[in-house]
Amino acid sequence: AGVPNSATMLRPSLILPLLVAALAQGALGFAHFPDCAALRPHLRPHAQSTQTASPSFHRWKTGGRCLEAAQLRLRGGGLGWQGPARAAASAVSSLAMGGGLATGAALVGAANFFGFAVTVLTNTHFLTDLLGTGAFAVAAIASVVISGGGGDRALISGACVALWSFRLAGFLLMRILSTKTDARLSDAFATTGKTAVFWSLSGLWGFITLLPHSLLTGQATPVPLGPVGYCATAMFVLGWLFESVADAQKWNWKQTAEAKTTFCDTGLWKLSRHPNYFGEITVWVSLFLLAAPGLASAGGGAIAFANWKVCLAALSPAFVSFLLLKVSGVPLAEKRYDERFGTSEPYLAYKARTPLLIPRLPFTSRK
Repeated sequence: AGVPNSATMLRPSLILPLLVAALAQGALGFAHFPDCAALRPHLRPHAQSTQTASPSFHRWKTGGRCLEAAQLRLRGGGLGWQGPARAAASAVSSLAMGGGLATGAALVGAANFFGFAVTVLTNTHFLTDLLGTGAFAVAAIASVVISGGGGDRALISGACVALWSFRLAGFLLMRILSTKTDARLSDAFATTGKTAVFWSLSGLWGFITLLPHSLLTGQATPVPLGPVGYCATAMFVLGWLFESVADAQKWNWKQTAEAKTTFCDTGLWKLSRHPNYFGEITVWVSLFLLAAPGLASAGGGAIAFANWKVCLAALSPAFVSFLLLKVSGVPLAEKRYDERFGTSEPYLAYKARTPLLIPRLPFTSRK
């Protein structure tokens, strides 16, 4: 009594092979995956009438075909897995029916819970940004593969999120491997309670920020890209490049001897005091603009901002902007620089001529 039934326990380690199989199948194309009936011919086929089946059912049936087949193989003993594997397959199928929002929430939550467990057990800083930021790529790709909605717009959105996630996670991992520790995390991980709060907020950050993409992958009717989609994609590229170049320039500057006695005012940092945060905000504004027409399709295909999905998705750029401009990004950086160089004439002149966030054009001057 009191011991969980192994047939119903969900082991996280069993979800990974299924997700890997799903991602591989998404890359190869669902058309090449054998029908479920071929795997288990004696099973009763799914509803034959397309008139009575709901759009969400068809989206799940086509977009999650490889997951359904994997589940059938598990139940039939094809992979030799029993009780827990059935629960894992059932969970993944449930995510497919729940849509991109459920998939994104589950995967972001799982990654951050894993990060919490690793932090409590090892007190390491090395995996913090890798897990917290890398979860975006996993959730974005899995949402496209499992949910299967949103059309080309969702594919582009997923690729953009993955590109942003891979680049930032890789950069932050390289930085922590070089510095060995992150002073910002020492206090955050001082107690188990503080660690739980940190990873809970990290999960909330991931879920809210991914809202445009997660909601988009649950849309049954794709909307062509159109001018707004192309402009939003170009805007993402601009923001991603701005953030990437700014991070690289700041890192290279920190390796110089001047970094110990002065502030960074080279490259993009001549045009903005926080070009990396400008790029970050631009990225998520662009992904919202990319998703909005697809989310508003039920309202006639135009960007109807009264549409509840569009309003919910708008929380993403608003939340990111609030965090960076009012909480953790710009305020902390400005305070740190003011404490170090607040009485320096060159620094005061730099602040006077350089915008806080939105870069000035390089050929203009401010007196």
